[in-house]
Amino acid sequence: MSIFAIAQIARRRASLFDGMPGAALRLAALLAVLAAAAQAGPLAGVAQAAEDATRSVVAIDGLALRAAPRSGARVLQRLPILTEVIPLGRSPRPAVIGGRKDSWVYVQANYCPDPEDNSLSCETVFKKGWLAESFLAYEQRFEPMTTWRDGAIEAQAGNTSWSYTFGADGTFALDWEAWSHFRKYDPCPAEERRDGFCVKTRAETGRLHRYRNVVRAGEGGAFLYIDDRGALCDRMSSPAARLCDR
Repeated sequence: MSIFAIAQIARRRASLFDGMPGAALRLAALLAVLAAAAQAGPLAGVAQAAEDATRSVVAIDGLALRAAPRSGARVLQRLPILTEVIPLGRSPRPAVIGGRKDSWVYVQANYCPDPEDNSLSCETVFKKGWLAESFLAYEQRFEPMTTWRDGAIEAQAGNTSWSYTFGADGTFALDWEAWSHFRKYDPCPAEERRDGFCVKTRAETGRLHRYRNVVRAGEGGAFLYIDDRGALCDRMSSPAARLCDR
């Protein structure tokens, strides 16, 4: 809500006190402004996010989600890398954060409060606050990687398994497989039936893309991340379940 909108609300509230003595009227007007600001909420005076704003993820580990758009504001939560965030608004004023030009963006962060929990049992928490925008991995910020190293990751969750192989030229290959018990009434093609299971497979190749410590397997592919050892890891939405290429 803009400052102009707050003033409009304040004017309507103050009109209720017409005819009061001067001092009382000024006090009533002040209370009206405070009430209007409270009604406006945390986005008062903030430019709303563009209509095409999309979900993003946190690009470094331990990013501070703050109560207000300033570096000294109270930290509501330290967000792990790959935390999903939804941009809701942006401060209209440029800022210097960590010695660099940046912007404050108001977001809803969706995260698991227990870093040792696993992705299947964790109950997601939704919390709103302010982040330094340069640490958000928007889709358009990723750049293709031309170097990496040979490596591999193998993972399994429930009835799904997948494996990545990485090349020194920044390429990857992904093999994915999911299986379920086959029953006669299930729509499972004959070529996907294996030892009483219905098995779905997918293979993909492409190039890795990177922004800060976040890596995507192909354009719009799955999120991976680079840890503090320099290893490329698949967290499977849980730090406790991470698997790395070394």
